[in-house]
Amino acid sequence: EEKPAENITNGTQEVGTINATSLRVRSAANTSSSVLGNLKNGEKVTVLEKANGWAKINYQGKEGYVSLEFVKLEVGKQEEK
Repeated sequence: EEKPAENITNGTQEVGTINATSLRVRSAANTSSSVLGNLKNGEKVTVLEKANGWAKINYQGKEGYVSLEFVKLEVGKQEEK
């Protein structure tokens, strides 16, 4: 049974800009998971979720994870850390 792609429309999406020369996109929120690819400095990503220092992003139509440390979020409203 195929599920349609879920679009988050409740305002939880944020746009982030990569702030690292090259940032690995991982398949899970840890450094031992497989690498899906790399993002370059200045690339923009859609952040779906944030947890434990990781950002879940939309990467080439899939979900990937990057270290939040290297993502500069463009937020309309400030969130408490």
